[in-house]
Amino acid sequence: SANLGWTDLKLGPVYEGETIEAESTVVEARTSKSRPNEGVLTVDTRSSTLDGREICSYRRNLLVYTRAGQSP
Repeated sequence: SANLGWTDLKLGPVYEGETIEAESTVVEARTSKSRPNEGVLTVDTRSSTLDGREICSYRRNLLVYTRAGQSP
């Protein structure tokens, strides 16, 4: 996959010894207009400490191969 860009980036402090978890959710998927064997995913990612304090969040677009497409 190729990263096409990030938006809505929010960063918070991280302290030594903290455990961090992250979760990503695909919010949109579409076929690439210029590359028929590839698609564009829009993904929201959020990371937080175990007590729920948000560390980082962002939205990104990724170029990925479709199931019908062949990877290199």
